[in-house]
Amino acid sequence: MQRETKLIYDKEELTGTDYFEFLPGKYHDQCWCDGSVFLDEETFTLLEPAFAMNIRHYDHYAFTEVSKDEWPGVLSALRELGDHLNIATQTNDLEGRLGMMFTTTESDFNQNFEINKNKLIDVADRLRVWIMEALAQNECVTILGM
Repeated sequence: MQRETKLIYDKEELTGTDYFEFLPGKYHDQCWCDGSVFLDEETFTLLEPAFAMNIRHYDHYAFTEVSKDEWPGVLSALRELGDHLNIATQTNDLEGRLGMMFTTTESDFNQNFEINKNKLIDVADRLRVWIMEALAQNECVTILGM
């Protein structure tokens, strides 16, 4: 993969605008907020099925406010994805669990499959922990899409 697969905690690390932002609380007419975490679009799309299948009003291109009661399904799906990634040997083993938005995503991921799957497991785990911590102090977490 060309990009760096990681959860970004510091908005100063962002280059360009090709990121999904996870904002603790409600959106108040401002992006790139302190306290938010970020994923580049291609990394997020790998995880996106966990969100799309569990948030009824989710939209890749919108700002989606997700209440506390909607997050357990997403958190469970992210944990399950990590479990499946652990035993997978190629992306075909993960059909329906990984989002492949771009034409090169699958081949790029397969080129260094073990490294990429371990990075993605780490991202999913870190994002789950961050969401749980954000929900301990907020009634929702807002996903700021493209």
